This record gives sequence, C-alpha cells and structure tokens, in this order.
Amino acid sequence: MRRLQTLFAAFAIAAALAAPSALVAATEVERARELATGGQRDEAIRLLYYQLSVDPMDTEARTLLGTVLSWDGRYDDARTQLDAVLATNPTHGDALPALINVELWSGHPDRAESLAATGLAASPDDVTLLNAHARALYAMGRGKEALQDCERVLALDPNNTVARDLRERIRTSKSLWKVAGIYTYDHLSPDDQDWHETQFYVNRQMAFGSLIGRWSHAWRFGLNDDQFEVEAYPRVRPGSYFWVDAGFSPQHDLYPKYRLAFDFYQSLPAGFEFSVGYRRLGFDDAVDIYVGSISNYWRSWMFTGRVYITPGDAGSSTSASYSLAARQYFGEGLAYYGFRYGWGSPGEIRDITQLSILDSQTFAAEVAWPLPRGFEIDATLTYADEEHVIPSTGGVRPVDHYTASVGLYYSF
Repeated sequence: MRRLQTLFAAFAIAAALAAPSALVAATEVERARELATGGQRDEAIRLLYYQLSVDPMDTEARTLLGTVLSWDGRYDDARTQLDAVLATNPTHGDALPALINVELWSGHPDRAESLAATGLAASPDDVTLLNAHARALYAMGRGKEALQDCERVLALDPNNTVARDLRERIRTSKSLWKVAGIYTYDHLSPDDQDWHETQFYVNRQMAFGSLIGRWSHAWRFGLNDDQFEVEAYPRVRPGSYFWVDAGFSPQHDLYPKYRLAFDFYQSLPAGFEFSVGYRRLGFDDAVDIYVGSISNYWRSWMFTGRVYITPGDAGSSTSASYSLAARQYFGEGLAYYGFRYGWGSPGEIRDITQLSILDSQTFAAEVAWPLPRGFEIDATLTYADEEHVIPSTGGVRPVDHYTASVGLYYSF
C-alpha cells in the first residue's frame, strides 16, 4: 500500500513539473495563431520556429507553421513541415487539409487527390476532405467524379457553400457554348460627344481550346461602324497556349480595315507566366504594336505587368504604354474583382479615336459575378486623364475620359 502511494505521489509531482512547460507551449502556439491571423505572419513564423527548437515534437506548432508558410506562398517549406506531421499521423485533422491546399496551390492536384483519398478512407463522411478531393479531381480534369463528391457533401451538409460553388463551376465548365452581350459607354469632358459600342459574341469549346466569333458595332461623331472578328485560344502543351485574332471592318470609318493579333503565353515555375505578342491594325497608316507581359499567381491573387511598344514612322519617335493590374479570385474562382493603373500612349488600340491620344493616365476597377442558371455579369469603370491632338490646329488639349462597361454572359 505504501509503495502504491509513493507511485501516485511521483506521478503527481511529474505532472506538476510538466504542466508549466505544456502551458507555455500552448500559449506560444496560440499567440502565433493570433499573430498570423492578424497579418503579422513573419513574427508568427519566427515564434513557431523557436517553439519547435524547444520542443521538436510539438505537432500543433509544426502544423500551424506549415499552414502559415503556405499562406505566404512558401510551398516547399510548408510541405516539409506538414509532411513531418503526417509521417507520424497520416490522417492528422489539421495537417492533412493544409497539405492538400499546398499541393493544389502549387500545381500538384494529383498528390492532393491522393492525400484526400487517404483521409477519406478513414473518414468517408468528412466534408472538408470531400471538398478537397473534389477540388483536386476538378483540377485534374475529372469533373464528373468531382461533381459526385460535391453532391455527397451537399447530402451531408445542404448549406455547404464550398461544395455548392464548386458544383456550379463544374456545371459551367462542362458547357460547350457561351454567348454574351456587352455595352460600353464613354463620356469625354469638356465638350466631345458621347461614344457608344455594343458587342455580341459566341464562344464554342473545341478540342484544341476556345473558338470565338465577335461582332462589334460603334456609333461616334455621327458615324456608325461594324467590326467582325474570329478569335481562338489554341493549347500547345500543358502550360503553353496562344491567343490569335483576325478581324475586318467593311466601312472602316471607326475601326481599322483589318486587324491581326496574337499572344503566346508560357507558364513558369513559382506561379509566374509570361507572354509576347504582336498587333497589326489596318488604318490609313498601318499601326504595328508589340506586346509583352508577366504575371504572377499568389494564393487567390493574380498580378500582371504589361507593356505595349509602338514603333514610330520616319521622323517620329517610338511610343510606349505600361500597365499594372491586380485581380483577386474568390468563390472557387468563379468571381473576381480587380484594379488597373496604366500610363503612356494608348495600349490596346481598337478604333480610330484612340489614335489622337498622345499620353494618358488610366485608373480602372472591375468585377465579375456568377449568377444562377449559367448566367454571369461583369462590369468595368475607368477614368483616364488624357492628352488629345486637336486635328484642326495640331495642338494638344487635356481631356477627362470616363468609361462604363457591362456584360451579360450565358453558358449552356
């Protein structure tokens, strides 16, 4: 009996000695979580590395460290930490979903699918893992199987917005046709007439990519004009594709008599993508434009820098236009909003009115939003501070240019 009491006392003393360090560890991890969610990720990462130097077996700290590293786009470092946790517990409730996100965000949907399948083998009704499995399948082009996962999630949780949004995205992506109507209104101050343009297009998904037919109609300065275009997005190989465009205008009062354009896009490591392109516009004096861009995908954001170079004719200098843009996607990538700032000469020239612009600064905001039953709406608001050539005198005058554009799309 005395021996048993001695053992109990020893256990009590050991627990009392261990409790302060456990409490400190829990406090440090909680503090790191508050720092990370409050936007102070660097401090949170430093604190978690310190905690792991004290206690390398603290799986809660290691899981949180991997998660925060993934938020910063440090996918290799995050993978190292989360793999270490899963090596001892392959179905860890926090580390497994975090690593699945890492693999999806870093472009490895096949491993994300394998990880989610491992978790579902142990917990077949886990809606978080079902959603992750569906996202991975969809990224791999296996939309039918992903749709089955979404339906299972909604049977378990009818109000699950992740599954509902992904189901809508899958159904939309399976549509072979998309039609759209777009209206653009321009107001120039102080005294120019308003400008109007409508566009109608039909988009057909082909084996090689998208094929688009577009009709544009503009009325400006008492003139009416039409332009007809064919566009395509042929894929070359994974990560490489083209945009090509050819169009003509029968009257060519506002639009160029013809337009030829292409861009080549190539994905790069670490979420980067670059493009190079060319435009040929058949005005009275043909215009050549060379285009280059670089984009970076970081978490749900896309950042793009673009430049347009227009060589001058004999006796005139080369002009350039630059733009910086940021766009954030949400709702499983179905919706986005974005902003753009541009400066220099006109960039993407589409009609004769832009040829009179010498210099400009442009600010734009855009939003796209999916609607039920295959519809989508987008809108853009733009303000530009421009310098226009006065045709009668050759002088220059400042112009405030306001633009509003709205489009309605339907997929079927």
